[in-house]
Amino acid sequence: MKKQILLVDDDTVLLKTLQRMFKLFDVTVEPLERAGEAIDLVREDPDRFPVALIDLTMPDMNGEELIEALHRLAPKMEIFLISGYGEGNRVQSAVSKGASGFLAKPFRMNTIQDFVQRVFVEA
Repeated sequence: MKKQILLVDDDTVLLKTLQRMFKLFDVTVEPLERAGEAIDLVREDPDRFPVALIDLTMPDMNGEELIEALHRLAPKMEIFLISGYGEGNRVQSAVSKGASGFLAKPFRMNTIQDFVQRVFVEA
């Protein structure tokens, strides 16, 4: 499996931080601030990203809507939600719509390392 992640979050600082963190584990990140950009990119090449990390709350589309759109375009993509809020009901709803899991903000290096191990090494 390609060690490549589509990362969608409206927080530019978080995008840059996560990009640097994942690079330490040889994972390439495509950081995007808008859900529409992610849809366009996946539409162009549905097999490019085996994994996506998407924020649950964004201004142009919520994470649940983006999960559904990405799964229509790339059914094999594993999609994980990220959020800093205690949104248990929304997370459960998103998982029922196809999310593979959830990562809580803020991120620690060991969280990223465990995620990379689980998604790319154990897969």
